[in-house]
Amino acid sequence: MKTIRHLSVIFCLLALCFNSKAQESRLDIHSYNLTLDISHLRSNHLVGDALLSGTFLTAETTTRLLFNSATIDSLVWNGTTIDTPAYTYDGHTLTINTPSASAGETFPLHVFYSSPGYVESYGWGGFHFNANIIYNIGVCFRELPHGIG
Repeated sequence: MKTIRHLSVIFCLLALCFNSKAQESRLDIHSYNLTLDISHLRSNHLVGDALLSGTFLTAETTTRLLFNSATIDSLVWNGTTIDTPAYTYDGHTLTINTPSASAGETFPLHVFYSSPGYVESYGWGGFHFNANIIYNIGVCFRELPHGIG
């Protein structure tokens, strides 16, 4: 009986960890290469780029990535710079139109961005700027997914 209760608690916790929005795009991300220009830290501002490579697990017409509180400067998909309306960004989710993506297709995505950093509403997880130190706490309590930064 104890084992069943423990398993029930574990399954409930696992269910809470999955964000349905993050699961909408069926991607297998192979690698991330993140670059940050930290020369703008006195103004509490980051400039960076993220290079992702991955594979579509299913055919997709749109790809969604969680990308909090940034300004998208440019986007390069499969070596081609794309502009809006080929992608949209609402301050939280980057949605890229991928009308010809088929299952098993691999892709590189390069996102150039700037950001004041992001701290979750609880004030714990995210990228923090203080007078003499900057740091990132990669877990949040209130928001999903719980892994952040």
